[in-house]
Amino acid sequence: MTMADESEHLIQQYAARYGHVGDGLRLLIESDPEFAGALGDYVAASSEAGSLEPKIRELLLLAHDVSITNLDRDGAQRRVVKALDAGATEGEIRHVIELVTMLSLHGLTRGLPMVPGLATGPGPVASSRGGYWDAFEEAFPAFHQRLEEANPAAFTSYQRMGAALWRKGGLEPVWAELVFVVADLSNTHLFTDGAAFHIRNALHYGATGQQVVDAVFLTVPSIIRSIDVGFLALQDGLAQHREEKAHHVAE
Repeated sequence: MTMADESEHLIQQYAARYGHVGDGLRLLIESDPEFAGALGDYVAASSEAGSLEPKIRELLLLAHDVSITNLDRDGAQRRVVKALDAGATEGEIRHVIELVTMLSLHGLTRGLPMVPGLATGPGPVASSRGGYWDAFEEAFPAFHQRLEEANPAAFTSYQRMGAALWRKGGLEPVWAELVFVVADLSNTHLFTDGAAFHIRNALHYGATGQQVVDAVFLTVPSIIRSIDVGFLALQDGLAQHREEKAHHVAE
C-alpha cells in the first residue's frame, strides 16, 4: 500500500468512526499516517467500549464538549446529531446541556471557603433536606450554608435550578451522574473531588464499575481537536514563514 493509499484508507476510517474529518486531521494523516493510525485506534478504544449503549455514550460526549471548560461548538453539534441518530430525545439532549450548568458551582466550592467570616461547619440549612442534599454536604462541608450567607438570592436560585434538573422526564439519575463524571474529568477541568462524588452516586444508582470506567475514557476523544487546531496552525505558520522569508530575500 502506498502512502497515498494508506492516507485515503485512514481518512475513510476516521470518517466512518466520527462522521467528520477536519482539515487539521487530514494534514496529520497525509504527513504522518503511522501516528494517525495509532491515534485513531487509541481514540476508538477509548470511546467505543460496549458497556455504554450508543445513545448514552453520545450524550456523555456531548456533556464533555458543551461544558463550560470546553465549549466546542462544532463537536457539540456533531454529538447532538449522533445522539439523535442513536435514539436520544430532544428532552434528553436538553437535560444534558442544562445539567452541565452546575459546573459553575466549582468555583464557589473552591472560593467560598477562602473567604473569612463565612460558615466553617454544617448548619441548619444543610441538615434539613435529606437525600442528595446531605450527600453533597458531606462531600463539601458547609457549602450550602456559605452560599446562603454569601448570596441569599443566588442560593435560592440554585435551589430552584436543582429542583428543575432532577424532575422526572429527563435522563435517569445514573446517567445524569455520569454526565457530571465526564464533565468534571475533562482534561481542561479535572475537578476530581466532584468526579469522586458523582462516581459514588452513579454506583449507588446502579452503574457498573465498567460503565464508570468507560465514562472516564470518554475524556480522551477530544484530543482530536488538538490535532485540528495544531496542524492548521502549523500549515498557516509555515506559509507565513515562507512568505516573510521570501519578502526579506527580495529586499
